[in-house]
Amino acid sequence: TLSFIGPCVNRAARIMKRSPPGGIIATDAILESAEITDPDLAGQCKPRPEAVSLKGFDDLTRLHVAAASTPICEMECLHA
Repeated sequence: TLSFIGPCVNRAARIMKRSPPGGIIATDAILESAEITDPDLAGQCKPRPEAVSLKGFDDLTRLHVAAASTPICEMECLHA
């Protein structure tokens, strides 16, 4: 059995819960990377109006969302 534990996994789980059904959610750091590796996807991500507080973490996290209705997200969801 393979287990993943630690703060990175906890943060990712809390962020995933905020994603719309079938959508893609990303933090600032992920969006910055996507702007280089996948500019089309990065361009479809819209910032959430306010940074969010995640349980167990002191800092606020800015999130960006590509809704399931965007073309790239629909394509990714079909291949998942």
